[in-house]
Amino acid sequence: MTHYPDAVALTRKLLSFNTINPPGAEEACASHLGSLLEAAGFRIDYAAFAPTRTSLVARIGRDTGKPPLGFTGHIDTVPLGAAAWKQDAFGASLEGGRLYGRGSSDMKSGVAAFVVAALALADRLREAPGITLVITADEECGCGGAAFLARKTSLLGTIGALVVGEPTGNYPLVGHKGALWLEARTTGVTAHGSMPERGDNAIFKAARAVDVLRNFDFGRSTPGAGTYDFKRQWGAQPHGLTWEYWLASGDDELPDLSPQNPRVQWAIASSMRCAKATSSVAISASGVSGGQAMTSDSRTRSLA
Repeated sequence: MTHYPDAVALTRKLLSFNTINPPGAEEACASHLGSLLEAAGFRIDYAAFAPTRTSLVARIGRDTGKPPLGFTGHIDTVPLGAAAWKQDAFGASLEGGRLYGRGSSDMKSGVAAFVVAALALADRLREAPGITLVITADEECGCGGAAFLARKTSLLGTIGALVVGEPTGNYPLVGHKGALWLEARTTGVTAHGSMPERGDNAIFKAARAVDVLRNFDFGRSTPGAGTYDFKRQWGAQPHGLTWEYWLASGDDELPDLSPQNPRVQWAIASSMRCAKATSSVAISASGVSGGQAMTSDSRTRSLA
């Protein structure tokens, strides 16, 4: 009888791979998962959008006229942060029933859980519609792995439903965040400190535009709290300011944040008129948490 690792053991093994993004370097981690799944009879395909930036698609099952069930997750992690860790950051610390390590929650544990379940059920899945596992690189810094799979390969195929292994407190949730990213530039006039009345403050203009967006009713749920990039603000020239704003919703019925939505166009135009700014608007919507495994619809346009 074949023995496979349990979910905790596999999570600790995945944590031992340093896949901090940037730079990512998910290849070794993806290869380890691929070897386990291949040994259980899964068909394995790898897809690298850059050197060592490897995603994995694993399938098992046969054509029964019904689509397979899909599972997806990513194997890159965010950086360790500036503060020193009290526990080992790469999976060696298991204390009091808690597993510590970068990616233990987001989301190598989720990947380990559905991989272990797939391994345990492989024999039963062979003669069924089966499952497709999509394990991606570069979710944390732009979803480059998922975008490559969707746009540059034919590996994804068709699935009947998709389960995303992101942490949700062990409650199944139906829904996805929609996001609207705005980047705008406000311009002003510099003035000497002795004559400030001759100046025109670009930061004040940006603040008015952000406030318009923050209070705008998009017609369904209230968007998430707006954030804008202070680093880019304070790095700007005194006479000009580039700023960003993010809108999101986690409801199961999402606001339409597409550029075709007249309310979105009105919100952007209203805020830009308020700030007398020009805006380069990048709008994207993805069908899976984190943008994984599904083609995103993104476009850029300018509004004055």
